[in-house]
Amino acid sequence: MSNIIGRMKDTNSQISSLIRTRSVLYSLEPLGIGTPFVESLSSYMSRLSNIHNLKVSSLIREVVSPILENPSLRKEVQLGTISGGITSRYINENSIVTQDYLRAFEILTCQKNIQYTTMLNWKGLFPKNVRNKYRRWCPSCLNQMKYNSEILYEPLLWSLKDIKKCDIHETKLVETCPGCKKKLGHLHAKYQVGYCQHCGFWLGECIKHIERDTISEEERFIINNYKELIEFAPTLSWYPNKLFSSFLLNKIKNELGFSSKRELVRFLDYNYETALQWINGENIPSSQTLLRISKRLNTTLYKLIYNEHLEIAPTYKKSEGDECSKNIPLKEVEQRLKDAIDSEEIISLYRIAKDFCFRVQTAEKHFPLLCGELKTRYKIYKSKQRLDRKIEIETKLHDCLNKEIPISLISFSKEHGIPIKEAKRYYPSLCDKVIQRYKEYLFISKKNRYEKLKIELEMIIFDLHKRGIHPSKWEIAKRMKEPQYLSFDKNIIKIYEQIIDTLEY
Repeated sequence: MSNIIGRMKDTNSQISSLIRTRSVLYSLEPLGIGTPFVESLSSYMSRLSNIHNLKVSSLIREVVSPILENPSLRKEVQLGTISGGITSRYINENSIVTQDYLRAFEILTCQKNIQYTTMLNWKGLFPKNVRNKYRRWCPSCLNQMKYNSEILYEPLLWSLKDIKKCDIHETKLVETCPGCKKKLGHLHAKYQVGYCQHCGFWLGECIKHIERDTISEEERFIINNYKELIEFAPTLSWYPNKLFSSFLLNKIKNELGFSSKRELVRFLDYNYETALQWINGENIPSSQTLLRISKRLNTTLYKLIYNEHLEIAPTYKKSEGDECSKNIPLKEVEQRLKDAIDSEEIISLYRIAKDFCFRVQTAEKHFPLLCGELKTRYKIYKSKQRLDRKIEIETKLHDCLNKEIPISLISFSKEHGIPIKEAKRYYPSLCDKVIQRYKEYLFISKKNRYEKLKIELEMIIFDLHKRGIHPSKWEIAKRMKEPQYLSFDKNIIKIYEQIIDTLEY
């Protein structure tokens, strides 16, 4: 392997002269360009490593790292900390890490379409948190590729946070290896498409444990939106920047004929202060918000961006006189109130007034008894809802405290969809117990980790000393399981220095 690396490795000046004539690495073309199923950058890196008979870590450390521009990234890669570092966390993200790797691979392979293996072109719409935390895959798709003797690869679509199902086989995407039960990072030293990087298990085996899960209309809408953006990306001459969301919302306002920003916000059904920041370009709406707006307008995100005029369903178009101030017959108001009382669905008086375009004050003036009954009914409903919610939160907090491995209150909030403020408002003492238990767990874990690292460090240093090799940080890092601690952790660096002083180096 060292011979292979030696032939490919070169200085920056030599690389500069080479790229004028030929590529340093094989000019491997990313799969699926021009389709919704273009492969992800991490998948491309794995295939590129395989055709050079190298591990992903060896390729990145020895060939790619010399031309990376980010010094922190270059240092991390050279220390061999790909699996748990910023490379693994941000490789499929819209970040400067992604941008640095894309530039490097474009230079090394002379492939100009590698940019489409990420969502970096859409950074103006999705500035961050676009990819899922862990690697995900569809076992049925992997098996289909394998049994049809196709080249194995993992589509970019699978790595996106908003995509949770495969629309081809209508199954949930999997992120836990069926062999070792571990969740897999987006990149690893032993990363290989279709296989677990920890135990080498074929990920298509999950098919035996997965049931068909019908895709809802909303899920299909989200999937189709992303597929459209990915498919047409290579054909586009420009992409949205970070100010485009503001331009888009103002375009919607003008196309629909709203006279004020407040009218637009009311139509989109968002908090006014939050939406105003989007409209004024002070903040960027999340991917979920943009998709929801597209659905509200009965169109796709791609069409909203690239069509000169909005193609909006007539039911959403604002026409003259379509104001809540227009006169509604009192008989109709009365009938709406009676229908709401007879309905199984319990909604507030204000919601009824908003939906059927009449004023609450008008209804209370002419039909006080009906309005009073609606208010009382809704108040009882909300009280019961709050009580049920309190019982649910209490039960889940107790379950959290009984877990074998403690979790933080933030993790609890994300896992159960319960805001931290709400949990603390109802059960502050239980929340404090969760926080304290997790702090104690972290303290013990940290202490144990340092003990293990200290023992490992001592063994490596003394072993090198006995063999007559100078125990430099570089030599030790090559032999440590988690070498990043030797560069960034002050306690481990202090232990290293103490042992070196003892040996009189």
